Amino acid sequence: DILPEFLPIVGTMDDVAVSRLELQGVPLSYGKLDGETLIVTIGSDAIASFNGSSERLVDSDPFKRAATEVALGDETTGFLYVDLDGLVPLITGLAGPEAMPAEARETLQKLDAFILQSNADDSGTHVAGFVAVNR
Repeated sequence: DILPEFLPIVGTMDDVAVSRLELQGVPLSYGKLDGETLIVTIGSDAIASFNGSSERLVDSDPFKRAATEVALGDETTGFLYVDLDGLVPLITGLAGPEAMPAEARETLQKLDAFILQSNADDSGTHVAGFVAVNR
């Protein structure tokens, strides 16, 4: 089982049992969608988005651009996608507005998204990454 047993299931999101951990007022929810997929989110609709019952990540323009750059196909060993310009409100929400130097805030606001994906075959594991910049 990939879910830590020390955090109890506290409810459901889109019919998926979720556990919740609060980090300085920011709720971090996670749930196992099936035997192979774990989703971790601070959003209230991420599981519904992933399951297709609301707007999906794969339909967002920043994700489409990043996925194209790393040739993310229908099948992958795994991928990590981060909405980088969304990090500023997350960090300041967790640590307070003074926790992030102005220079770091300006740099992060210039970045749009980051994606890293891997594929494995008989010759080994192949990793590709891409950082999108706001225009």
